[in-house]
Amino acid sequence: MVSVDDIIAKRVEKAKKKNEKRGIYENMIAQAAAANGKSINLPGSNPSQNEEKYKAAMEKYDSNKSKDLKSISARANMVREFNNNNK
Repeated sequence: MVSVDDIIAKRVEKAKKKNEKRGIYENMIAQAAAANGKSINLPGSNPSQNEEKYKAAMEKYDSNKSKDLKSISARANMVREFNNNNK
């Protein structure tokens, strides 16, 4: 009878061989796993720019929050504004 540990060990070795064939080595996987997503700076990503976008979005949310959406015409106007902003 084959134990579960033996099956797992065989599959781990098989996975290592497949990854090495593809050009993916254990140290590359370890580096990718250790990378902190918060510290990754994408090109064109500026923290102050993100803050400005956040403030603009919050202002827009607050302005829409005060609108009375009980009538059908108010809802239609909201849809029209949305469509105009997202063209």
